[in-house]
Amino acid sequence: MTAAMTGAVLLMLMVSASPLSAGYSDDTPEKLRARIATERDPVQRARLEIHLADMVLDQTCKQYADGDFEKGEASLKEMLALSERAYEDLFSTKRDPRSKPAGFKESEILMRQFGRKLENLRATLPIDDRPPVDKALARVHDMHEDLLLGLMRVKKENPQ
Repeated sequence: MTAAMTGAVLLMLMVSASPLSAGYSDDTPEKLRARIATERDPVQRARLEIHLADMVLDQTCKQYADGDFEKGEASLKEMLALSERAYEDLFSTKRDPRSKPAGFKESEILMRQFGRKLENLRATLPIDDRPPVDKALARVHDMHEDLLLGLMRVKKENPQ
């Protein structure tokens, strides 16, 4: 086996064993929606919502790539709504993210990934079709910053 193949195999194993994919990789969006509807724990519900938002964002990118901008924009709105609900669920617990980071770290990591995916999506779109993506990107960056600052126990100068 060449070094490149070995590296690729190791990378695939690390990604598949990552805690971010544990327990959610075999779920379909419908199963996650059903689990979200019945989940009572806000932290677990936020985890489910953020993973569903990740699936919806992947679907959004595919729809935009296929040229279906209307469906892509609808999916983008759904992804943003799911992300905002996850964000609100986490902060509604009134827990200190620094001392009890469950859910906060995972959401921060995925929000950062959402920002990257949205920036990549934005770069592929014509200028006329970018405003919805720009709006979603700005909101994702704000939520990511709040999560990160909460984990680092830094107060924002201008709270929203």
